[in-house]
Amino acid sequence: MEPESKNRQLEIGAARNVQAEAAGNASISPGPRPYKRSVKDELAEQYGAALEEYLQQPGEKALQNAYEIGRQAISGGLCVTEMLAMHHDALSRVLISFGAQGEESEDLMTQRGALEGRSLPVGSPQDFQHLVKSVEVFLDECLMPFEITYRGYVEANEALRVSEERYRELFENANDVIFTTDLLGNFISINRAGERMIGYVREEARRMNIGEVCAPECQEMAYRMLDRRVMGGESGPCELELLTRDGRRIPVEISCQLVCREEKPIGIQAIARDITERKRARESLRHLTQALEQEAKRIAHALHDEAGQLLASVHIALESVARELPAAQGQRVRAIQGLLDEIENQLRRLSHELRPTILDDLGLVPAIEFLTQGISARTGLPIEVEAGGVGRLPTHIEEVLYRVIQEALTNASKHAKATSINVNLRQEAREFICQVRDDGTGFDLRAALADNNERGFGLINMKERLNFVGGTCVITSSPNHGTEVLITVPLES
Repeated sequence: MEPESKNRQLEIGAARNVQAEAAGNASISPGPRPYKRSVKDELAEQYGAALEEYLQQPGEKALQNAYEIGRQAISGGLCVTEMLAMHHDALSRVLISFGAQGEESEDLMTQRGALEGRSLPVGSPQDFQHLVKSVEVFLDECLMPFEITYRGYVEANEALRVSEERYRELFENANDVIFTTDLLGNFISINRAGERMIGYVREEARRMNIGEVCAPECQEMAYRMLDRRVMGGESGPCELELLTRDGRRIPVEISCQLVCREEKPIGIQAIARDITERKRARESLRHLTQALEQEAKRIAHALHDEAGQLLASVHIALESVARELPAAQGQRVRAIQGLLDEIENQLRRLSHELRPTILDDLGLVPAIEFLTQGISARTGLPIEVEAGGVGRLPTHIEEVLYRVIQEALTNASKHAKATSINVNLRQEAREFICQVRDDGTGFDLRAALADNNERGFGLINMKERLNFVGGTCVITSSPNHGTEVLITVPLES
């Protein structure tokens, strides 16, 4: 082999090695990222294909495709303008195929000839009008989901407007005070009744906090009420006093609820009702109850002392007569003395139930124990009393608790058909709690309160008595499941 030829082959081999290496490097070098098609691009392609399909084979199926494309466009977040742009692009391609732009060139003639094998109308102005009409029908069907959505939006917006107007009318014309605050208690809105009550117009109220319109001793209670709601706890109606612009105090009952947006608390809505007349009626009833208690106390002492002394005198006189009579007649007198003993026992029981002296002398627990012993003796019903760490309470609280527990025991012994009753008394740091439970037949609480019968009046009387001392009475009962009466009374520190 000639040297030149040999050198040439070496050069060619080296060049091939370089090309191979370059090719290998090129195969592993990263290229441009592949284009990710958007929802709009995919729908545009579907729209063009569906439009051509409809123009070739008009029918319900093709229109259903158009409707589905519109529905997918809404789901993908496309607007009507984007749909019209999509339609414009697809229509331009159809018109080019139709040959409506400029004079037909040789290419267009060839394309038109290819189209004549399909049902796409070409040729005359009538054909063009038919094409435009078909395209219009297809576009209408595609935009139908947008129309339905828009109508739903309009109807919902109108319903919301009507609802807001109705709420605004109720808000402004309500007799009760309605207001909203932020989570810190700063006023956001207040109705006209609120303006009249506190004496501040809403523009002034919006610059105030709820604590500024509460009596000083009620501010902590108001903030605790808001805090319980914000923390998701239960907050029943709360009684406090509002301080008006001119310094008057108005007792109100406030109920509040949490206002949330997207499951996040943003404020408090509350209703405040003036309870001035209720408190006056409650105070009058309290005075009347105290008067009745005093009268019952007087009658009880009269039965115990005066009637007891008279019966004792009768006993002595009869005993003297019996000694002077023959044995047979003396025996009859002693039988009369036995009846007088029974009368004395009954009078002693009535005296205790009217006003137990043991309550004044020894306190609530001994009085309840004496009461339950009497009920057990008369009815044969076992009653267990549990009392842990209960000392003397203020007299007016002991009187109320005694009467309420007495009513609960009377109901259980007369109506429950129970086989046992349990009374649990306990005194905690800031409240006194009593539970009276029986294993009787139970009853429908709502029906009992609605009926004007002895039990219904008794239950109402229990709650009214507890209201005088700020207490509550929660009764849990249902047919065949027994009854529990939970009594709670706050204690002064």
